[in-house]
Amino acid sequence: QRHNYKYHQNTTSIMRPTLLFVILLIFASSVLSKLGVDMSNTDCDTITPANWKCLKDKGFSFAIIETWRRQWKYTNNIARCVGDAYAAGFEHVDVYAFPCPLMNQGPPVIREIAAKLKAQNVTYTSLYLDIEQRDNCWYKDLSKNCQYVASMAHEGTRIGLKMGIYSTINEWKETVGASCKSVSDYPLWYAHWDNLPAFSDTKYSQFGGWTQDKVVMKQYHSGDTSCGIAQSDPVDQNYRP
Repeated sequence: QRHNYKYHQNTTSIMRPTLLFVILLIFASSVLSKLGVDMSNTDCDTITPANWKCLKDKGFSFAIIETWRRQWKYTNNIARCVGDAYAAGFEHVDVYAFPCPLMNQGPPVIREIAAKLKAQNVTYTSLYLDIEQRDNCWYKDLSKNCQYVASMAHEGTRIGLKMGIYSTINEWKETVGASCKSVSDYPLWYAHWDNLPAFSDTKYSQFGGWTQDKVVMKQYHSGDTSCGIAQSDPVDQNYRP
């Protein structure tokens, strides 16, 4: 036994308020933290208002929706998708884009995304750049990819957007190189599918020069088909404190 029962009465009186404090901390953390979903453009096409309402009833309160996908370019259904999320009671919506330098998608793409979102009156908070491998998309020179990502993020900041980066520790290394730290000042949304809505896995966000204070979201589960969502178009689950 690890407990010292010699002073049982005294330790019991001390432990009760301490235990209560810990329970309150856990409860407060669960209340203050948020759960959300992210989805591609094709996923969003199949999600109905009823699906959105069901997700909200399950406790999800924010969404991140794709607004630009490589060769498909700007996703014109983004306005409907974002509108359906807010109509279902979601509190917060971000958007994300797949940049692709080999398709001549440089900084002007950021300006095009911003202009089209504004023209469609889309209400969103941040634009995340999704940095991961795609066929025929990235330069073979990782340092050139690193510079490209920085140019895209900086252009967004220059025109007044709130920018962020999505990636994983392995995708980052393969796409821009382990030494790339060009965007470490931007918020990081990382993926680690451990089914734990918490930043308890800090080694998986320790890449690209990011420090823990810059980590804002974690994609902790992939392939959610609850709420009647099609098996072919599942959504991912995310956590933010």
